[in-house]
Amino acid sequence: MLRIIKAHGEEGVFPPEELLVLVAAFDEAWQQLDRSGVRFDSDYELEQARNKLGKYIIDQAKKGERDKAELRDGALLAYSQSVLQLPPRYDSGAG
Repeated sequence: MLRIIKAHGEEGVFPPEELLVLVAAFDEAWQQLDRSGVRFDSDYELEQARNKLGKYIIDQAKKGERDKAELRDGALLAYSQSVLQLPPRYDSGAG
């Protein structure tokens, strides 16, 4: 998450106590996504999912959100909505 913050945030934007909330929200969102059984076809897709969660959390934190549950749930919702917008994948080995 700290790498994502450096990529999408400005250095020193969040004090340490707020960083703890952001990291905890990200970790919980990632754990829930992992437990959901979602599969990624590549390391790139996995990294993109992590980036989407992290970027959402950072963007909301920049707007003032500090509630861990709101950040976590919002990130999961934003990720789900982004996946629903993708064209369906077809299994070329089926049928």
